[in-house]
Amino acid sequence: MSGMKKIGGWWLAAGGWKRVAGGSALLLMAAGAGFVVASAQVKQPPLELPPYQLPKSNDIVRATYKFAAEHPEVLSYMPCFCSCEMMGHKSNADCFVQTRAKNGDVTAWQPHGMVCPMCLAVGEYAMRQNAAGKPVAEIRAAVEDRYGKLTEFRTPTPNPPKK
Repeated sequence: MSGMKKIGGWWLAAGGWKRVAGGSALLLMAAGAGFVVASAQVKQPPLELPPYQLPKSNDIVRATYKFAAEHPEVLSYMPCFCSCEMMGHKSNADCFVQTRAKNGDVTAWQPHGMVCPMCLAVGEYAMRQNAAGKPVAEIRAAVEDRYGKLTEFRTPTPNPPKK
């Protein structure tokens, strides 16, 4: 696979969006210098949920965080509308993942995402649309249409690359 390098369970890709079969998983490969894309992330830090009621069920919160860890090629192109750009967030991915190791593994979670209804709504919606096989550009347009008019806030999120 020219222009792609496997690092653990992650792929470092350059040169456009591509679907490639890898082992038993289908990987969605992303473009860009140094953009890391996941299949299944083997090692994740524990996700400690608070003892109080969250805006979504604990199962949905955990699934959305797992999706954020394993699919930066989706959530890094989804804006968030909760005003988290004031905390330095650039996309919905930043609502869930605070830091990654050089190999792409999540090293620290961003706790904001688990308590924010908007972050969870955008992340869960993108996760469900991705599971339904929707392309990233289509998911982005639907997220914009669904949540973008609810508030004046938005992260400065880049558009997904054109095919």
